[in-house]
Amino acid sequence: MESKLSDSATDIFDQHPLWEDLETVEAWLNELSEKFDPAYVGLPELASDFLRRIDIVIRTTRLYLNLADKETVSSSFLDELRTSLLAMTGHLQQITWDDENDYDQELSDANKAADSLLTSLYNLAFLPIDLSSAVREADIAERARVQSFLEKSQVVVHSLTAKEEELREQLEQNKQDSKEALADLRSLIEEVAESFKDEIDEGVEAGRKRIDDQIVTLQNQYNSEIEKQKSTAQTQLEAIMADIKRQKDELDAMVEKTQTISGYVAEAAMSRMFREQADEAKKLWNSFTIAASVVTLLTVILLFIAGTQGLGADATLADVVRATVRLFFSLGAGALAAYLFRQAAAQQRRFQDSRSAEVRLGSMDAFLAQFEEDEAQEIRRGVGQRVYIDGELGEVSRGDQAGRKPVALAPKDGSNGTQTTASQGTHHTVTDED
Repeated sequence: MESKLSDSATDIFDQHPLWEDLETVEAWLNELSEKFDPAYVGLPELASDFLRRIDIVIRTTRLYLNLADKETVSSSFLDELRTSLLAMTGHLQQITWDDENDYDQELSDANKAADSLLTSLYNLAFLPIDLSSAVREADIAERARVQSFLEKSQVVVHSLTAKEEELREQLEQNKQDSKEALADLRSLIEEVAESFKDEIDEGVEAGRKRIDDQIVTLQNQYNSEIEKQKSTAQTQLEAIMADIKRQKDELDAMVEKTQTISGYVAEAAMSRMFREQADEAKKLWNSFTIAASVVTLLTVILLFIAGTQGLGADATLADVVRATVRLFFSLGAGALAAYLFRQAAAQQRRFQDSRSAEVRLGSMDAFLAQFEEDEAQEIRRGVGQRVYIDGELGEVSRGDQAGRKPVALAPKDGSNGTQTTASQGTHHTVTDED
């Protein structure tokens, strides 16, 4: 039974929260040794002595408890020690070591709590007398040293207070002198500003005039560039129109030649002529398509360059002018590309019509086999006259259709006569959109 009580007392001693509190204070003191600044705004030497004494008290407390008989130390005594330790810890934890604050009072209160902790330790009568006396003498010597330092500190504080008053008066005088000097300086600045105001105004006016001159120069350059690009585009357009007119004249000559042989009886020769015309139309179609594609690509590139130069965040007036010039040039190129695509479409229709006429002329013999030779010749002549109309493939005008009278044709086999016109040899119909 006695052994169980002894074990219980030992467990209470070993598991008492006092040990955790001791570790907390020791950890705080270790961290403080790294953060403490010798330039502390309070009394750095006094603060250092307080902290050193608190560290000695913590070490002494741990030494006393390690030497004590665990079975004889009561829980209430440990609670008393813990109360003093918590009070000391509370004062220490209020210190954040901000260079702008004075924590001498908190350190003094923590030192008083350390005195209370030592007083409680002295109540342990079981400690060796030599150790207790040595600790007490060391504490008395430390107290005497701290008291001497406090007296010296008071003298220094009084001296600093007097110096502070003297400095305050000197600062007030300097402040007044600074105000007077500032007023004089402000007056001098106003006088200098008035003297230079006219020169500044003249400089501003000259700068404004230079800017206006630059704007006029850029405007003239812009107009000149516009006229130059416009003249270039007009020259290129006239050259293209001349080439188109030449090709149209050649086509008119070919149509005229075709009309002279409208009554030619050899369908093979006429068919070959339409085939050659179709080949030429195909070449023109491809040429116009390629030229229009190149001009379109050039238009896109010019628009991209104009947008990049004119819409950039750092674009200058000259960049905007150049971008505008390229924009007008790209618009002209776009119109030219549209015209070339339209001519390509016309040549495509011409190619299709020529091919259709070639095929129909190739099948004319089978159609005319049932007619007499004179009647077949009349039909051939009518077909030749109606394949081309005014130099272009197209539909016979309604007036021509109304004015042409039907011809009675008799087949070779003696069958009933057939009312037909010269246009019955072909059903080819196209429209002229050029």
